[in-house]
Amino acid sequence: MTASPVRSAALFFPQMLFAAAPEKKFTDAQTAAVLVNGRIEARTRAAAAMGVRLGIGGSEALGLVPKLQFVRTGGTAFMELSKILTLLALAEFPRAALVKSARSGAAALILEVPAGTNGATERLLKKVTELGFTAFAGEAPTPVTALGAAVFNATAKGGNWDAAALMADLEARTSLPFVERSRHFALRLAIPSSEVSVVAHRACAALLAWMRGIGAESAQITLSACDSTGRRAELPEKTDPHFDLLGADTEHSRTENARLSRWLVTTGITSIGGSIELTAEPADPVRTASPEEASPLVQSLTGLVGRQRVFRLECTGDPLPENAQRRIPAEGAAHSAHRRPPLAAPAGAPRMPTEVLSEPRELAVNGSAPTYGGPLEILENAAVPTGWNSRLRRYYLARSAAGEVLCIFRELGSGRWFLQGRYA
Repeated sequence: MTASPVRSAALFFPQMLFAAAPEKKFTDAQTAAVLVNGRIEARTRAAAAMGVRLGIGGSEALGLVPKLQFVRTGGTAFMELSKILTLLALAEFPRAALVKSARSGAAALILEVPAGTNGATERLLKKVTELGFTAFAGEAPTPVTALGAAVFNATAKGGNWDAAALMADLEARTSLPFVERSRHFALRLAIPSSEVSVVAHRACAALLAWMRGIGAESAQITLSACDSTGRRAELPEKTDPHFDLLGADTEHSRTENARLSRWLVTTGITSIGGSIELTAEPADPVRTASPEEASPLVQSLTGLVGRQRVFRLECTGDPLPENAQRRIPAEGAAHSAHRRPPLAAPAGAPRMPTEVLSEPRELAVNGSAPTYGGPLEILENAAVPTGWNSRLRRYYLARSAAGEVLCIFRELGSGRWFLQGRYA
């Protein structure tokens, strides 16, 4: 293979298909193998030493190693894992290629490293490790030498085996299947019921990585489901197939990630026994006000404290209080964006606080009464948003000594008080 015009990085995966079942944490010393459609597609070092070869049937493998432990996965597992890894890589690198040899259970992610890029390989390695992959990284002038460096690092930690065929295959290639960033996202994932939370977490990570790679602050996502035969399936009643997601550079990205994970888990599609497909497009950007329209206050605050700390609040429609709002950067907001009419204590019909805290703040107490810069007056007849009260929490509106109207709640189990939001 000819030398690459840019520096290369490589992530080496000794037996990538074991990541299809991350809850089964086999070590190289255990005799285990991945079974895809009845044939061995990956195996531990101990299993390989006992004669378990790639491509043999499960019955033959058990004849060689009667106590062989199996991970069973579908025929699309390698493609799905490859797509997730590639999307994660494209958040850090402009191009990436996933390569695997038919003679090896190992795989490698080959990356082009632009000049001046620092720390990207380490960030990617940390992310894939968090998602249940076993990987080792290396950087060098060419793809072959980068993979060699990754394999060397694996050797130092006892993870280098089954790499010879992969290295030989990479050296023989005249080109690599590089992919680049795309403004369209599509990801299909099989959903075994025992690992639905893992699938949801990886889908969220892939989505956020894609958004980061293309510089999208928000995206519009559509979910569809297929049954075990591959035919389009009906989603459960009242399941909205559309979803909005904020990018990873926003303060609420962790909340949005958890909300999408929970949404995927609770759709009920695991009972279908098939797969989900997520497609996404960048959301239309919020119109930026012209210089004549821009709010001087917003511009001044942005200059003083930075873009991430000046924001406008948008309702998400999520019934959980902590997820009820998301923050959108406010730079370019219109002249009157920061102006709100005076608000008296809410009464009658419940309505959402102007600001909802994504992480409720515990309040000090005087005796058993909550305080916030002084004693709080509970507004007994004021209503809170419908559905916020639960068997764990009881919500109240309260007025502070400074005249603020606050939304607070009491944990029914511990008796502790928390601030949930404020009315402007």
